Amino acid sequence: MIIIPFALVACQRGQFARTSELTVPIVAPTTTLGIATTIPTPTLTARGTATAPVNANVRVKLLQEQGGRVSWLGTKDLIAFDVGGKEGKSDVYTAHVDGSDKRCLTCDWNDVPQMQNGNSEWHPSGNYIVFQAQGPSLALPPGPVGSFMAGPGIGISNNIWAMNADGSKTWQITHVQSRSGTLHPQFSPDGKKILWSEIAQSGGELGGQWAMKLGDFSVVNGEPRVTNLQTLTPGNFGLFETHGFSPDNRRIIFSVVPQGEYYYDMEIYTYDLTTQQLVRLTENNEWDEHAHYSPDGKIIAWMSSTDIQVHSKSLAEMTRHPLKTDLWLMNADGSNKRRLTHLNDPSAPEGKDASRGVIVGDISWGPDSKSFVTKIQLGRTESIVLVEFDAQGNAVLLPGTTTSLPGIEAKPGAAYNDITYCTPDGVPQKMDVVYPTTFSGKPTPVAVYIQGGAWMQGDKDTGTGAEDIPGILARGYLVVSLSHRPPPKAAA
Repeated sequence: MIIIPFALVACQRGQFARTSELTVPIVAPTTTLGIATTIPTPTLTARGTATAPVNANVRVKLLQEQGGRVSWLGTKDLIAFDVGGKEGKSDVYTAHVDGSDKRCLTCDWNDVPQMQNGNSEWHPSGNYIVFQAQGPSLALPPGPVGSFMAGPGIGISNNIWAMNADGSKTWQITHVQSRSGTLHPQFSPDGKKILWSEIAQSGGELGGQWAMKLGDFSVVNGEPRVTNLQTLTPGNFGLFETHGFSPDNRRIIFSVVPQGEYYYDMEIYTYDLTTQQLVRLTENNEWDEHAHYSPDGKIIAWMSSTDIQVHSKSLAEMTRHPLKTDLWLMNADGSNKRRLTHLNDPSAPEGKDASRGVIVGDISWGPDSKSFVTKIQLGRTESIVLVEFDAQGNAVLLPGTTTSLPGIEAKPGAAYNDITYCTPDGVPQKMDVVYPTTFSGKPTPVAVYIQGGAWMQGDKDTGTGAEDIPGILARGYLVVSLSHRPPPKAAA
């Protein structure tokens, strides 16, 4: 028996079909009649025009109750991460993935500015960590606004630093000016290159005109050095946010915001360092960020606001509409996009209280390409979780759960009414599921009934076509009857 997810017109918004949030045990059809067809599993192309569902149940394990941007050193099963504190201060920590041996590397250390420290990244050798540190002499607006701007996720007035694995030695890599900043330092898999974002010209809501910096990383007499520094601005966008390298060290992957736009126009690109080919992987007018290649190079994980977010065009609007994002996967060429988690759906097994918005990001893969660690932010609280799935990029079930809805049992003649199959804009959409009396557990055809009424009136219980359902069941079909949102809310 296979699982066929529902992502139908009732959950559409604009040009996107909402990902199925719940699944029902249905067997695959072996025959077709005039009104009975297979339920298609749509795919999101590289141009971003549809949504491919993935099982909503994922294995999401809490690793650190307090922790932000994270880097996983798979060879030693260590993570490096930042933890925010009070009064505009954050620090860099390390720990084993199981949470043991947690250590602060920047706390009360005179050689490192005792302000905002974070966005740490392991060198592949495990001997060094690069991170951002707020410069104490660099100007910022006073109060909470300045602290927010200097945070590791924004990077204003931040410099890039390096330290050895235990934090006993540190080296400052960059020396930016006031109102400038750096963001997201990343090493190439071979450890020979380092990449980060930097403000080239300050000013504006995005902090200024950003660029990418690429240099050679080496260690001479025990001292890290960055040489042959290049400035990269492929496509001449307003914001460049670096995410990392392809496993063959050939391409860099990053997010951009076009000139004059805001974060909800953020898209993911790759850039070939040899051929200088720029490739766009997402095109959906959503907030797409934190894209990282799996170690085997087959999958890219990233976060997206697709289909769950009211778009804001300024920082002020974001305070009224908190950002909501979830985890997605796609093939390395941008094809076969599929949603991995439903953290903003409280009815999903991994769902949270989404009233304040759940944000995910800062992904770091494990060595087996079957799991990664990531930051989850709920309100102002940041934590670190482990997300696991199988080798094909399908979600792994939580222990003791199935892909069936609670209380649904596949048996002859069983009927289940008013099942919520998705909740767009907080409005539950209902469906009925009825098994044929001849159901035997073997592959069975499925008929989906959506009432008429020009999409404007009627529901699954009153449509004229409902009178045909008994005859369809008698012919051995499993029947799904569903309601949908009427216009104007569901207008395309």
